[in-house]
Amino acid sequence: MLFVTLTSPKGVSHFPQIAKASSAPGADSTRGKEKHMSTFIKMIRDESGASAAEYALILAIVGTGIAVAALFLGGTIGNAVNGAGNCINSPSAANC
Repeated sequence: MLFVTLTSPKGVSHFPQIAKASSAPGADSTRGKEKHMSTFIKMIRDESGASAAEYALILAIVGTGIAVAALFLGGTIGNAVNGAGNCINSPSAANC
């Protein structure tokens, strides 16, 4: 098999990629392996999914913070709303 080393503009070598197979007997099975190898290499180099994962992590952290805040502040906010409602219903109350 022939191996070709892919290099970046800085000259740093990355993953070896199998060169295209010749039309020798049994080349069909080799082409299938090359296709899987090139797909694997493309998948390793693809960084577009990283940003989606980062956004999902940020969303999970923010959502957890909102849920925790709602649990701890829920009673306090409920009491404040009930007090405001009582002041609207009977404005002569001492708390208004």
